[in-house]
Formats: sequence, structure tokens, C-alpha cells
Amino acid sequence: MVRAAPVVVVAAAVLTLAVAETASATCRTTQANGHVPAGASSNLFGNGQLATAAYGVIYATPRTLNRDGTISEKFPWFGASGLVGDLRISGKRLDRAAPPLRATINPGTVASAPEMRFWAAGITFPTVGCWRITGRVDDVPLSLVVLVRR
Repeated sequence: MVRAAPVVVVAAAVLTLAVAETASATCRTTQANGHVPAGASSNLFGNGQLATAAYGVIYATPRTLNRDGTISEKFPWFGASGLVGDLRISGKRLDRAAPPLRATINPGTVASAPEMRFWAAGITFPTVGCWRITGRVDDVPLSLVVLVRR
């Protein structure tokens, strides 16, 4: 019996690693595409009207890990001139059930480019996993996928 315990621990560690690798392999994260509003950095992901950072993987670090176990990251959002309204952000975990993410969004300002809008947003993920984030201004949506890991 004394010898069986290390085998069980090793098996559990291998199983945990296999589950984590499977989640990584099946989560098709969004990469920057440069399709951004005029004046925004080309290393963002966008649809020509809205753009934001495409982090791919967000790791729980001392900077992003909250006391309650949630993980938060800052996302800059840029809107083309002519977009009217406030940015709204929602999200859903794709690989299993989880509470929805939370977003804190500043009111938005005019950025350095003529009439381009800028919003600083903090997004809090309640769990690790594969997440789809959708930002919307008026009737213009932008969705991207990130993997949140420990």
C-alpha cells in the first residue's frame, strides 16, 4: 500500500495535465488581424469598426490573479469615427458551464486619431477555461476567444 500512493498521485497529475492540454488544443484563440479603425494600432484584432487586444492566452500571475481566485485583464477597445453609443461587453465560457465574466468599462473618450473612440475595460474571468468575449457599440459587435490559464 505504501508504494501504491505515489502511483495514484502521479496518475492524478498526468490526468490533470492531459485535461489542461486538451482544453488548450480545443480552444481556438483569436489572433491579431490588423483590421482596425483608422488610427488604431495594427497589432489588434478588429472588424474595421471595433478593435481590441487579442491576447490569445491570459495567465494567472500576481498581476492578474485576484484574492477570490478570479483572473482579471485590461483590454483597450477602439471604435471608428461615427460609432455612437457606449461599449458593452459580455462573455461566455465555451468549454464548460461557468458564471458569466464581469466587465468594468470607462465611459469612453476621443482618442488621438480624429474622432476615434477609446475605452479602457477590465474583464474579470470567474474561472480558467476557453472564453468568448463580445464587445458591442450600438449594432456593431466584435467577438474574440481567449484561453485563461493558471
